[in-house]
Amino acid sequence: MIVGRLSSTMWLHLVVILSSLQIQTVISIDTKFPQSVCEIQQKDGDYIIGGIFKMYASDTCDGEMLTDRMSFIEAMTYAIEAINNRTDLLPGIDLGYEIRNTCDDEDITMWTIISLASSPGTYTDTCPHPKRTNTGQLIGIVGPARSAISIIAAKVGRIFAIPVVSFYATSEELTDSERFPFFFRTVPSDQYQAKVIVDILHHFNWKYVALFYSLDSYGIHGARELVRLAETFDICIVINMPVAVALPASEKDIKDIAAGLSDHDKVSVIVSFLEERGALAVQQAVRRLETSRKLTFIGTDGWNPTFDLFSDFADVLVGGIFIQFYSELPETFPEYYSELPNNREQSSQWYQETLNQISATDNCTDRTSCPVPEVHWNTQQVISAVYALAYALDASVQRNPHQNGSSDQTIDGWLLKKNLLGISIPLGADKYFRFDQNGGVPGKYQITNWQFNGQYDLKNIGTWDALQDTQLSLEEDTIQWATRNTKVPISLCIEECQTGYIPVPQEKKCCWGCQKCNDFAIIVKDNNASICQDCLNTQWPDENFTTCVLIEESFLGYRDPVFILSVIGAIIGIILTALAAAGLCYYSEHFLIKACSRELSSINLIGLGLLCVVVILNLLRPTNTTCVIIDVFISTSFCISFAPVLLKVNRIWRIFSLKPGQYRLPFTSPRSQLIIVACIIMIEVLIAISSLSSARSKPDILIPPERKPYLEIYCRFGNGFIVSCVYNAIIITACSYYAFRARRVPDNYNESKFIALSVYSTLIVCLAAIPVYTTAVDVAQKIGALSAPLLLNTYLSLLCLYLPKIYAIRYKTASSTHRSPSRRKSQHIGQGINTISDGELFNTVE
Repeated sequence: MIVGRLSSTMWLHLVVILSSLQIQTVISIDTKFPQSVCEIQQKDGDYIIGGIFKMYASDTCDGEMLTDRMSFIEAMTYAIEAINNRTDLLPGIDLGYEIRNTCDDEDITMWTIISLASSPGTYTDTCPHPKRTNTGQLIGIVGPARSAISIIAAKVGRIFAIPVVSFYATSEELTDSERFPFFFRTVPSDQYQAKVIVDILHHFNWKYVALFYSLDSYGIHGARELVRLAETFDICIVINMPVAVALPASEKDIKDIAAGLSDHDKVSVIVSFLEERGALAVQQAVRRLETSRKLTFIGTDGWNPTFDLFSDFADVLVGGIFIQFYSELPETFPEYYSELPNNREQSSQWYQETLNQISATDNCTDRTSCPVPEVHWNTQQVISAVYALAYALDASVQRNPHQNGSSDQTIDGWLLKKNLLGISIPLGADKYFRFDQNGGVPGKYQITNWQFNGQYDLKNIGTWDALQDTQLSLEEDTIQWATRNTKVPISLCIEECQTGYIPVPQEKKCCWGCQKCNDFAIIVKDNNASICQDCLNTQWPDENFTTCVLIEESFLGYRDPVFILSVIGAIIGIILTALAAAGLCYYSEHFLIKACSRELSSINLIGLGLLCVVVILNLLRPTNTTCVIIDVFISTSFCISFAPVLLKVNRIWRIFSLKPGQYRLPFTSPRSQLIIVACIIMIEVLIAISSLSSARSKPDILIPPERKPYLEIYCRFGNGFIVSCVYNAIIITACSYYAFRARRVPDNYNESKFIALSVYSTLIVCLAAIPVYTTAVDVAQKIGALSAPLLLNTYLSLLCLYLPKIYAIRYKTASSTHRSPSRRKSQHIGQGINTISDGELFNTVE
C-alpha cells in the first residue's frame, strides 16, 4: 500500500470515493468498460512503474491497433530493462512495470489508476484475463497522453500521493502545481507551443488566420494563450472556432468549418490546436470546399499527417508546418525495436496484435518480413518519464553501507515528488533533463514540413528553443509550400497598396483597403500602423514616400518670358539712356538743353540708367549679397532719378509764381540745385546703410498656395527697404504736387507737363505694383511687379523729357524761337523778370 501524508478529512473522502468506485466497478465492469481494459502487460519487481496508454484507434477500445503507439509501450519496457541492467542507478533494486489500456476514457483512467494504487486483486476480480501478480510498491505512473485524461489522472494521483508523469499532455491548465502537485510531464506546456505558432505566423507575416481548437482542456487553454499572444503581434484570428472531440465528426461541425473558410476567402493559413479527431473534421471541411485555393496548415503536437487517420488527406496537407516535441532517441532503441518481431518474449501482447494486423493488411506470410511498426516521434518522452521516476526513486532510497540498496522500503510519495523536482538526468554531453517548479520542462520543439517528393513525408525544417536567444530557427530553403513553389504564401486581408498609399480598415473584420496620402505626405509607422504624415513646407517625399527630403529651391529660368522681357527692357532702357546722355553732352550749349538744366538732367539720367541696371540685378539668384545690393540700388536709384525732377518742377512752379516786384529766386542756381539734390540723395543713402545693420533684405523661400515639389527663392526686403520706399514715395508725391501746381504754365514752358505725365504714370504704376508684388504666388510675378515701375519710369522720363528735345535739336530749327520765352514770361510776371540774366532764364524755362 502507498503511504502518503493524508489528513483525516482526505482519508474520509478517499474511503467514500473508493467504496463508491468499487461498488460501481464490480457491478458495471462487464457492461460499461470494454474487455480490453482488463488486459495487462506486467513484470514484478521491488518497485513498480505503472503505464497507461491508448492502444486502439476506435472509441470502443477494440478492433484496429494504433501501430505508431506501440513504440510507447515498448520504449517503457526497454527503459526499465536498461535501468535494471545498470550498476550506477538503483543498484540491487529491480524495477517492475504494469501497463494498462485506458482507451482515452476518463472513467476508465480513474478506475485504472485506483486499481494500480490498490493491492493486487482488488479491482480485477471481474476481469477474466490474467490477474495482477505485482507485489512491489507503485512509485509512479507514466502517462496518459491526452490533457483531458491527464487532469483526471493528476487528481487521483494527488489523493494517493502518486506522481503521474505524462509524456504527451501539454494543457496549460496542468501547470497549476497547487491543484496538481503530483503531476509532472516530460513535454513543455502549451504556452510554449502557442509561442512557437505565433513566432511562425509573425516570421512569415501571416496576419489573417483561422484557428480551430478542440473542446477540451488541451484545445481551450492552448487557443486562449495563442489568441493572447497573437494580439501582441497584431495577428488577427478571424475565425476562432471550437471543434467537438468526436469520431466521426458531426455534419454540423463540418458544415460550420467549411462555411467559415468560405466566408473568409483571404485566409490561407489554418492553425489547428486539435487532436487527431478534430483535425480530421477540419480536413473533411476543406475537402468539401472544392476550390483551387491552397491552404497552409499549422498543426500542433496533437496531430500530424503521418497518422493513419489522415491517409486520404495527404495531398491537402502538403506544405503544412507541424510542431513536434524535440526528441533524441537512444542510439540502441531503433535497433532494439526493429528486432522485436523476432523476439516475441520481449514484446507486449499489443505489439503482437499489431504485427498480426500488419500481416493481414500487407498479406505477409512471414511476420518477420512484414514492415516494422513505425516509431512514434514522441517516443523519447516516454523513456524520459521512466528515467525521471528511476532517478527520483534512487534519490529516495535510504542507503545501507552493507548492501547496494533496499528492496523492502516503503517510499513516501511526497519525498518522491520532492526528489522529482530536484533531479537532473544526464542525456549526453552537456545535456540534462530536469523539471521546473511546476513539474514541467522548458519548451523545445522540432518544426517539420509535410512534403511530397515522390512520396509524402515529414521533413525537419527548424527548431524552437525557449532557452536560446534566437528561439525560432528555420531553414526556409528546405520548405515546400502548398503552392509547390518557393514563394511564401500570403495570408492577409489587405489590398496590395501602391507607393504613397496606406492601408485603412474596412467593414469586414481585420480587412484593409488602401487610401492615398497627400502628394506631400510620407508614410510612417505609429504603433505598428501606417499613417500619413505631411512633410514640412520646404520638403517633399522621396520616391518611396518614406522620407521627407528638402526641395531644391529654384529661381527664374533663362527661358522664362519675364526674364527675357526684363533683360530686353533693361538693355533697351540702358541704350536709350546712353543716347540721351550722349545727346545731352553733344548739344550741351543748345538753348533747349540749357533751359532744362544740364546738371539736374545729368543726375536724372544717371538714376534712370541705374534703374535699368537694377532690373538686371534683380534677375540674379538671391543671396545675402545680391539681396543687399538690389535693396540699396532700388532705393538709391529711385532717389537719384526723382530728386532732380523734384527740383526741376519745383523751380518751374516757383518761377511762374513770382509776384510783381520779385526779381530773383533763391536756390535756383546750378550749384545750389546740385547741393540740394546731393542732400536728398545722401539722406536716402543713410537710410539704406542703416537698414543693412538692423533690418537688411535677405533670401527667402516663396511657398506656393498649393503644395507641389517646387519652391522658389526670392529676396525678402527688410523693414529698412520699406523706410527707403516711404522716403522715395514722399519725393514722388512732392513731384506730383508741384507738377500739378505748374500745370498752367505757358505752352513754351511745357517741360513741367511732361514731368507731370512721367511722375503721375510712375506713381500709378507703383501703387498698382505694391499689391501685385505682395500677393504674387511665384517669383516671376514678383520680378515682373518690381521691374515694371522701374522700366516704366525710365521709358517715360526718356520719351517725355529727353529724346524729343534731342530729336528737335537734331532735325528741327529752333533758333528763331529761343527768345520768345522772355517776352511771354514778361507778360505774365511783370517787368521785374527782365532783370534775370539770359543764362539763368535758359536754365529755368524752355
